[in-house]
Formats: sequence, C-alpha cells, structure tokens
Amino acid sequence: MLFALKINEETVNSTKFCGVHCLGKSRQISGKPRPVIARFTCREDRDLVWGQRYNLKGSRYSLAEDLLPTVRKIRKTILVPAMKEARKIAGTRATITGDRLIVNGRRYTFDQIPKHGVETRKAESQSLLRLVLILLFFLLLLSFFFSTNQELLKF
Repeated sequence: MLFALKINEETVNSTKFCGVHCLGKSRQISGKPRPVIARFTCREDRDLVWGQRYNLKGSRYSLAEDLLPTVRKIRKTILVPAMKEARKIAGTRATITGDRLIVNGRRYTFDQIPKHGVETRKAESQSLLRLVLILLFFLLLLSFFFSTNQELLKF
C-alpha cells in the first residue's frame, strides 16, 4: 500500500498518529481486511495521505472519512439530491464537503439550500435560450427581407 500511495518512506516514518484502531470483528473466513480508524496528529500529514487516495483504485484498500451518523443522514437525504439537481444545469459545478454543499464556489449548509434556487437558475437559462432563438429568427427574417429587396431592385 505504501508504494500505491506514492509517498516516500521518510515521510511515512515521520507521520505521527493520535490513535489507530481496527473496527468490528476479525474476518478470517472472508479474508477481507477490517476497517481501520487512524487519527493524525498533524493535518498536513492527513491531507497528504487523503490527496493520494485515488492511487489506491483497483487495489483491495480504500480511504474514507469517518463521518458522524447525523452528517451521513444529512448527506444522504438532503445534500446528495440537491447536488444531483444542481448538476443537471449546464455549467454548474456542485460537490459535497463534509456537511456542506458547494455550488459554483458558494457554500450552503443543509438548512441554507434554496428550495427554488436551482429551479430559478433553470428558468433563467431557459429564458436566455428563448431570447437567443428569437434573435436568430429575426436575423433570418432580416436576411430574407434584404435578399428579396435586392432582387426587386434589379428589375
């Protein structure tokens, strides 16, 4: 796992933990590793390891945050559906960090998410599309008008 994370050995040996323990009962029959809770003493060390978690794809190891049950419930029932709704709108970036929804760089807690904010932006984008279509129609009419007037002037 050390080589998969691409962290040099010196950094690994200097990393300090507040506490490390395994969860659950031993899984000798299935052969799966038990989940491990690791508390880093230094946020910098934690961020270094967390940033390398994508290098573990395809291996039998993975990293995940240990969130409180209330935060997990908020994410599942409120934040994830709101994020999916926001992502349906073209040009909108939406992610979840902890118990906050981030839409285009603006942070929302679960109780601050606008109920009609996403729909309003959707309506605004639809009205903008309507305006563009109307302008294109008028341009088409003008080009047709000028082409027929030039033909009439030739006679």
